[in-house]
Amino acid sequence: MESAQEKDSWTYVTKKRRPGTSRKPKTHTPPAAKCDVNAPPQPARDSYLTVAEIKTDYKKIREQWLITSCCENLKKLITSKIPDRVPSTAVCLGIGSFDPPDGSWQVKRRTHAQLAAFQTVVDIFKQHAGAPIRCVFQEPYFTPADVDFLKGMDYEIVDSPDGYKSVDKDTFLYGIHMYKDTYSDAIASHIPAIFIGTGWDTWESSCMDPDASEWARIRELDELCDKVNFPKDDDFYPAFTSTVIHWRQHPVASDVAEAEISLEKLTLSEA
Repeated sequence: MESAQEKDSWTYVTKKRRPGTSRKPKTHTPPAAKCDVNAPPQPARDSYLTVAEIKTDYKKIREQWLITSCCENLKKLITSKIPDRVPSTAVCLGIGSFDPPDGSWQVKRRTHAQLAAFQTVVDIFKQHAGAPIRCVFQEPYFTPADVDFLKGMDYEIVDSPDGYKSVDKDTFLYGIHMYKDTYSDAIASHIPAIFIGTGWDTWESSCMDPDASEWARIRELDELCDKVNFPKDDDFYPAFTSTVIHWRQHPVASDVAEAEISLEKLTLSEA
């Protein structure tokens, strides 16, 4: 049973700034600034790396990830909040290419680390469910080698908006450092059971008008969920900055309405 202190830790999310991080690479948009629209689609391009080379990179980086305190703490957090209905589907949005056009090792390392973290969470769900978890990836920047690499892990690759359509109330939704529109589209029909991505506090402190109607759904997600910051990630910084783990704890209005309709039908049938 959780102590009062443990329960409180799931209610309040505090945002800490890492010292000396005011300078950002010109090619990277900080997560908090992605408020307006999605990045324009990138034209399809050939792969620079082979699937075998991507596998080698992932094996190396995943081994590094598995021995970090970030990974260990993530396992503890996820295990402590396993829902009654373990997600049967995991949707990963915008993880990026494992084969970036500039060949940046930093970009590849970040993408592989985010995949390793996704896989860590999914593996915990598999263990508790005793069954496979359907994993869906939507990323417009994937190269053919990226696609073949993920398919080799039995993951499903889809185009937009099929990834959004795969989200339902029992889904684990994973999207690190996404644009606001991506989150809004992903949760337009359903608030997922578990969501790992940018938290409301980051949007509220970074965007001009967080009270506008277009923010309503993201705010609703925040209000329906217990939350905790993603574990400190010194080993892979900034792969998980401004990231929050959300657990939906309260009924969604549409779910309540469906339950009321079902009850009404049952009552009429009995009558």
